[in-house]
Amino acid sequence: MSESAAEGSVGTFLLREHRYGEALAAFTDAIDADPSDAAAWAGKALALARLGHHQESLTASIHALDLTGSQPNNTDARMLALRALNSNELLLADMGRYEDALVVAEVELEYAPESALAWLSKGTFLIGLGKEEQALEAIEQALTLDDAFVPAWRAKGIVLTRLLQPHEAIVAFDRALALHPGDIAAEVGKQEARKQWWRIFTIQAAPDVVLGLLELLGHF
Repeated sequence: MSESAAEGSVGTFLLREHRYGEALAAFTDAIDADPSDAAAWAGKALALARLGHHQESLTASIHALDLTGSQPNNTDARMLALRALNSNELLLADMGRYEDALVVAEVELEYAPESALAWLSKGTFLIGLGKEEQALEAIEQALTLDDAFVPAWRAKGIVLTRLLQPHEAIVAFDRALALHPGDIAAEVGKQEARKQWWRIFTIQAAPDVVLGLLELLGHF
């Protein structure tokens, strides 16, 4: 085993143990031994993300992915680099830094446009920025790639509710529940969408129609 591979193995072990500072040192040593080691760059990117060094993590992820472009058989390194990007953007979003998270998501999509998860992440960050129509486009793309992706159906229901389209939101939540019966988040979202539908109906409908429906439902 080469020195680079040995240090990389140590770094991978340390990542699993959540010892990110030590993992970063190990991956850095692996890169010093072999600057073309894409897996070491990807591991470094993940360690940097977990340590909160987001820009450095982004740079390392891009370098790892560029290296894997000339190493088509190195799928493990590519997947680890993409995982580092996703971890980086989610950590940024957890801090409310949706603009920065969106920048990282766009980079992820440059390298993995086939990733339903990356499209969903983009949509989620756009929701956080209050850009619901753009978010819906990204979420729809995620579902085009994977129409059984439950989190994307939930996200679609949420954004449609925000866009005051409760009927369509209910359809999305129902799809999530069909794929994952008992999904609590989808159940809650569906209830909120139904309440919104009722509020819109009572505003738009004629008073006698509302009263008649209430009587039919036993409210009077």
